[in-house]
Amino acid sequence: MKLDILRWNHHQHFLPESDWLYSIEKYFRRNYLTSNTDIIKPNQETENMETHAHEMHKVPGHGLKHYLFEFLMLFLAVFCGFLAENIREHKVETEREKQYVESLLIDLKTDVINIESVQKRNLAHKQIGDSLFLLLTSADYPSKTNSIYYFGRGFSSRIHFNMTDGTLKQLTNAGGLRLIRQKNLVDSLQAYQNIYSEVIQAQEQKEIQLQNYRDEICKVFDVRVFEKMITGDEITRPIGNPALILQNKELINVILMKAHFVKRNISQLMTVLDRMRIKALNLQKTINNDYHIF
Repeated sequence: MKLDILRWNHHQHFLPESDWLYSIEKYFRRNYLTSNTDIIKPNQETENMETHAHEMHKVPGHGLKHYLFEFLMLFLAVFCGFLAENIREHKVETEREKQYVESLLIDLKTDVINIESVQKRNLAHKQIGDSLFLLLTSADYPSKTNSIYYFGRGFSSRIHFNMTDGTLKQLTNAGGLRLIRQKNLVDSLQAYQNIYSEVIQAQEQKEIQLQNYRDEICKVFDVRVFEKMITGDEITRPIGNPALILQNKELINVILMKAHFVKRNISQLMTVLDRMRIKALNLQKTINNDYHIF
């Protein structure tokens, strides 16, 4: 608009190109150049800017209102920056929370599958112990050594459950549980960990009792028969009815007593694992309801 005004003369006609350019030059000389020189010296541009900024504080009519306005603008700039950063951090944490919860859901589903598999094996293990008890307490057990060897060796096998806790360890060790906004979910996860601690204790106790059983069966069973029964990872039945090394009632009673303790521990372990499975299913429902992740 200023350029048009400069080109407009008192006769209300536009000035020729050379005239209005000359008028612009005069305008800038009069308003922006010093009276001492018409050429901007090196570093003079920076000095003029500093002088101009300094003089702004001395502009008539500003005074205290001017300083208050500048303070307000500065405060708003800082405050808006703070809000923007908070919004950004909240968005990042919300995204991380969702990723952690999705990983938790996968881990829980894996746990349920593994628990159900281990429970089937534990039940079979207990049934093998029951069969061994019936065979060794029968009056004609010397004629049933084929099954006694088979069940005696099978009962010594180890079965373990390991929780899929990669995501939970990350949350716990890195303080990531604070990202989980749903307090009921955090409480349930901690209760889930407590149940797993019970599982670990039961499995450790079972391992001790199973080792005691193993120590005793070496006194009765022939290792040469056991050696022929192993094919890769599979336990097979022996050929015929191989004889026991020692047919001693007291020693057989000790073996059955050790097997009894193992069976009792298996029953307790299965109870705890079932509680853990139910807890895992409930946690899945909580995640599905609170986060709408399926």
